[in-house]
Amino acid sequence: MITILSKLLLLFWAMIAIAKSPFMGATASDILGGKGLTVWQLTDLRKKIEQQPYECKVYQALVGFVFLNDLLKAFVAQQERMLLSENWVEKPRGLPAAFVQKITVPADACIVTMGDLHGDSCSLNDLIQCWQKPDRDRPAILDAQLRIRTPKTYIVGLGDYVDRADGGTEIWALLAQLKAVNPHHVVLLRGNHENKSINESYGFLRELCCKYGAKKAVVLMNQFVNVYRALPSALLVEVKNASQARDCVLFCHGSIEVGIDLRPVLSSPAAQYQAIDRIDRASLWAQFLADIAPQEFVYASTLEETLLGLEWGDFCLDDERISYQDGRGLKADKVLTQTWLNHMSIPGHRVRAIVRAHQHGSDNDIDLLKKNGGVYQLWDKTVTTVVSCMPLLCRMRKIDIMSTAFLTLHVASTFEQWRYQTQCTPAYAR
Repeated sequence: MITILSKLLLLFWAMIAIAKSPFMGATASDILGGKGLTVWQLTDLRKKIEQQPYECKVYQALVGFVFLNDLLKAFVAQQERMLLSENWVEKPRGLPAAFVQKITVPADACIVTMGDLHGDSCSLNDLIQCWQKPDRDRPAILDAQLRIRTPKTYIVGLGDYVDRADGGTEIWALLAQLKAVNPHHVVLLRGNHENKSINESYGFLRELCCKYGAKKAVVLMNQFVNVYRALPSALLVEVKNASQARDCVLFCHGSIEVGIDLRPVLSSPAAQYQAIDRIDRASLWAQFLADIAPQEFVYASTLEETLLGLEWGDFCLDDERISYQDGRGLKADKVLTQTWLNHMSIPGHRVRAIVRAHQHGSDNDIDLLKKNGGVYQLWDKTVTTVVSCMPLLCRMRKIDIMSTAFLTLHVASTFEQWRYQTQCTPAYAR
């Protein structure tokens, strides 16, 4: 009886709080127009709900169905207009099944990187509030309208924005505005959870059904499929440097993909995008990997029939050996990774390192993340893993709560001078 009463009281209180939300009465054009909404307030109620005992938690639609549906349509339309007006290695008629993006940044640029969020809207809320305030060693990154304050600052999301926790709709309401008001300085990458079948198994479809009902959930899920297709699977960041070879860093969610060749987009000064229409691991493996790993890891297939390593793959820890994981893809070791990076490099363009997320499933992964504040590196900065939903993961494992982590990369003319800075938002109780 007490439990039922507490749920009813919480629901009543939540409805009152929702009515006061800054999004009530707002339209998608308001959000995409960046009219100064204090959007981080959207997750204030979510944070209070998270603080309740588990049995008292309720799903709340803090973003209305019509608003979210319009917002997703506007996001996709904006992405398609921008993508199809840019330069491609080979211009597609429409958005390809997967693609890689390339940007060129100045030698004193700053790249702020967030890892997995997995429906933890409180962590994104903390990130945004942190970025809107100056720190001891950096100025504020965002203003009150989520606009990036300086033209040399970029924000990269590494994928896995939904599933596991129930704040995915709030996360996308925030990310859509962040991208809309900074179209060329915010890149949202696609992870393995930006996938309809994964959403059906790991909680996001359930979240949509609980918040909006089954029929509206189907409509929204179809909209999210369009959103996912508009997200690049990887980002190549190269440093603008005319006097010497340009150093590049690959940002992705998962790992390397030995079945694709990134050299066309690197070798074209004008190209900003390269489509991934087919994965051909056999021929590329024969060119440069035959002596490194067993042939059993090689097969050729169309993109729809396989796991794209950029979104799914892992890296070996400690003494682990290269392997192929059923349902997850290749786990690459140091030798394979460095060989692949060298092969992707061309004269004048060297791919030096990878920044990614994704790998938090095992106890060893979690131990490394906890030990290093949510970010850890392998092989002298060759691979850096960033996970921003550590409070959620710690709570799921019933271990000490951590604050939300993000990575700031301070770019320099040569990769050896790049500075990697792990930063954490203030911790809060959940």
